[in-house]
Amino acid sequence: MGDTSSLCLTNAAYFHNFIVLIKGKIMRIERKIRGFTLIELLIVLGVVAVIGAGMYAVYNNVMVAQKSNQEIDNLNVLKMGIENLYASSGKGYGSAPMTEMIAASSIPTNSMKKGGTKITIVNPWGNEYEIKGEDTTFSLKTKMPKTACEKVVPVALNSWGAAAVNGGSSILTKSSDVTDILADCLNADGDDVDIAFIANYSDVPN
Repeated sequence: MGDTSSLCLTNAAYFHNFIVLIKGKIMRIERKIRGFTLIELLIVLGVVAVIGAGMYAVYNNVMVAQKSNQEIDNLNVLKMGIENLYASSGKGYGSAPMTEMIAASSIPTNSMKKGGTKITIVNPWGNEYEIKGEDTTFSLKTKMPKTACEKVVPVALNSWGAAAVNGGSSILTKSSDVTDILADCLNADGDDVDIAFIANYSDVPN
């Protein structure tokens, strides 16, 4: 009987010591947590916010560059396709809207096409292209962000020949100074810019 009582007391002592040890560890953890001050929390949140803003800016720049390159490809595809389509007629491009006819043709790539029964053609930002014949030439109008305008227009002018930004009275050509092109893009009202690209501009009567 005495041995049994001693064993119980020993086990109780071990259990008590274990509880004391656990409580000590919990208290040390709580002290560490309480040691993380409000200022330190604000610093951590500030660093996270700065990193997040930087990541968003980088992502946004990458997306603008990617879509701008796609838009340059789209403009080249449409210009060459329209010229080839009308080359055999020898009658010029007429003086009427061509958008629906071009949309229904094989010229636009699948990434440009949008819609079901009535297909429209759109740029990488989802804005529609408007194409119109103008006798010996044709124009293509669309809308894009300012940041894309300054990337797309200087390159596209090499193939299209001319462009007008936001209905401006001045016509930009491939010989225009880059600073003039950037000024027209960045000085436009709003975040988006309306641009009309003109093919065969040298054939347009003054």
